[in-house]
This record gives sequence, C-alpha cells and structure tokens, in this order.
Amino acid sequence: MIRIELLASRHCRKPFSPALREPYRWQDWAAPINEKAESYTPEGKRVGWKREELKNKDGDLFAFINRELLPYLHRLDMNASGLPNLAASPK
Repeated sequence: MIRIELLASRHCRKPFSPALREPYRWQDWAAPINEKAESYTPEGKRVGWKREELKNKDGDLFAFINRELLPYLHRLDMNASGLPNLAASPK
C-alpha cells in the first residue's frame, strides 16, 4: 500500500517529515490495529501500536492523553523562547 505521504513526498521531491512525531499522531495512539491490513507508520511500526501498548492497563490511555499528548500539542503553540508561535493555527 502506498501512503499519501509518500506520494506527496515524491511529487514535491522532498523527503516526507510528519508534522507530529510519534507517539503523538492519531495513527499511533488512537487507531485500532487491523491485523489484516498492511498499515504502518513512517517509522515502520504498525498503525495503532501505542494504543495496543496502553490498552492493557487501566487508566494508562487517559494518563497518556492528559500528561503527555495534550502538553505536547500545547507546546506546538510556543516557540523556543516561550512566545506564541505565529506559524501555529489560531485557536
């Protein structure tokens, strides 16, 4: 299966670089693993790998979302000096 990211990368002649790093992308922590599908992340992990890692322990998914994911996404709004990132989407 050719991923849309790879097609776009080839079209633009630039290497594909995800906007979010793992494990903060939807395909890492929220997507269910489909054993029949050959779906992999750009790093070569199965889509949904983080979800599988978190599903066996009570509260781990919510802890990940609240303690890791949301703070990571919030930091995208700030530049290295702590000021608002003007390139970030307005809220």
